[in-house]
Amino acid sequence: MVSGISKIRRVNNTKPVAPRLSTPNECALRLPQVCKITGLRRSMIYRMQAEKRFPQRIKLSERAVGWLEREVQEWLAQRVESSRRGET
Repeated sequence: MVSGISKIRRVNNTKPVAPRLSTPNECALRLPQVCKITGLRRSMIYRMQAEKRFPQRIKLSERAVGWLEREVQEWLAQRVESSRRGET
């Protein structure tokens, strides 16, 4: 912190962007990749995301969104674990 104000960087003279919180080699997955990894269809992914039961997408550009691979993999691992325990 500098003078009680957290450091915020600017990208291309646009809105301030918070410091990066992800790991250096983190990948963003596009919807077809998320569908393939999870076995879910587009509508279910968006429904579950709206219900806060699936990782939230991130904005990659004006017209593109993606999901962080780490978050999708963690979600999938949790689903496998709960399935093995007999939970729904």
